[in-house]
Amino acid sequence: MKNYMKRDSRFMQQYYALFSDENIMSSHQAYYAALAAFVKRNNRYFRKEVLQNSRLDMLIELDPAVYVNPETTLSLETEKNIVSQREYNKIGGLAMIISSTLWELAAVPTSNDCPKINQYTMYYVLAKQPNGKIHFLEECEQCGYLMDSYGNEYEGLAGIIFPATREEIAIHLSKKGIL
Repeated sequence: MKNYMKRDSRFMQQYYALFSDENIMSSHQAYYAALAAFVKRNNRYFRKEVLQNSRLDMLIELDPAVYVNPETTLSLETEKNIVSQREYNKIGGLAMIISSTLWELAAVPTSNDCPKINQYTMYYVLAKQPNGKIHFLEECEQCGYLMDSYGNEYEGLAGIIFPATREEIAIHLSKKGIL
């Protein structure tokens, strides 16, 4: 274990301090913003490849006021009591936990289960291809399976995947005739 990953290191103390700050833990938006700021502030540890491998590179740039799902089921009390007690051996593990949390705060679930593994929630996402084209898709929270909103497996180039906002979802579903 690297010294900076030890619980008593200055770096990890900054992380654990987030959970005892009442202002941060008072709302999902504040929590999202604080986690993103922690990652950005510590770019010495969260290097480019770590950010990309965990998709934090995109998540830390999202505006919490726009992207945090007001109906998220993530419990701030659970985060405070359980996540703050975890120990991390590697920066990649910490990055994945933060990434999972940010996804859970931002992503809007669909009413579908993953057809590949017949469980786990699908989330509304946008896939931005290198050519700039954006596809509205659903992604499995567990295995990453992608499908379009008609239930067909997406076989195109995924590019950058990011959560769809409630507004983007409403526009897409109204075009599809669901709303």
